Amino acid sequence: HRTFEANVDKFCGNDTALIFDDDDRGQIKTNYNVLNSTANRLARAAIDEIAGKSEPNGDGDYIIAVCMQPSDRLVTTLLAIWKAGAAYLPLDPTFPANRIEHILKESRPVLVIHEDYENLAVFGETPAVAYADLRQKASPLSNANLLPEQMLGAGDNALALVLYTSGSTGVPKGVRLNHETILNRLQWQWNRFPYSETEKVGVFKTALTFVDSVTEIWGPLLNGMSIVVVPKKITNNPERLVELLEEYKIERLVLVPTLLRSLLLYLPLQKKKLLYNLRIWVCSGEPLQISLAKEFFDY
Repeated sequence: HRTFEANVDKFCGNDTALIFDDDDRGQIKTNYNVLNSTANRLARAAIDEIAGKSEPNGDGDYIIAVCMQPSDRLVTTLLAIWKAGAAYLPLDPTFPANRIEHILKESRPVLVIHEDYENLAVFGETPAVAYADLRQKASPLSNANLLPEQMLGAGDNALALVLYTSGSTGVPKGVRLNHETILNRLQWQWNRFPYSETEKVGVFKTALTFVDSVTEIWGPLLNGMSIVVVPKKITNNPERLVELLEEYKIERLVLVPTLLRSLLLYLPLQKKKLLYNLRIWVCSGEPLQISLAKEFFDY
């Protein structure tokens, strides 16, 4: 988050950071200055929620779980968690209750931030706060960047996030990712697949519980670019997803073979060739069949 703050101060404060089309709020555009200041307030509010009530887990980590759908609010919350000196732990709102209970029991987060989650009992003894309530508590607080001594654990938390495996081969297991690991991965990506001069907007459409979301969010944001946050209903609809990719002239896309197959069923049916701007396709997460790869290159 210090890299993010330095970029805001140095060159991209008034540039658009987040774009999100909300059914209720319309299109929301958030610039870097607003994202940074809002995250600072939320970080302070989260620390206030935790102060005197919770201790770090057995590994000495402060972890804050996030149970929210993809939105501009979600990205703001993730940044706020890092600014607070904690790591984030994604919980998909569609997870079965027993899966959430297992993850919380094992990882022992100090707080859960949720958005209109109905079954609060599933969080058990873990303190929980709704995003709207946290935002209200944050509104009168300072929007200045936090100093290390103001952060949880005096800002010494090297852990950035915890991702849990799907559990398809047994009990879900937590995977710890440090800030250093993420920056190393991003540096490799920026060097190996640099952003082009025309590439102004990235797309965040992968579920937060999957590791590809890390590069989708923080790759562009640490480079002063914009990201379009894609709701699940669009990700699951090839026609609407293609429209979005065309509208924002997206140049790179991360997707699993299942989604690639859906796109390749839709695209050939159109009157004209689409997605000419898309020059980098990253397909991972599932086995890629040779026949599907051939279909891709044939298109």
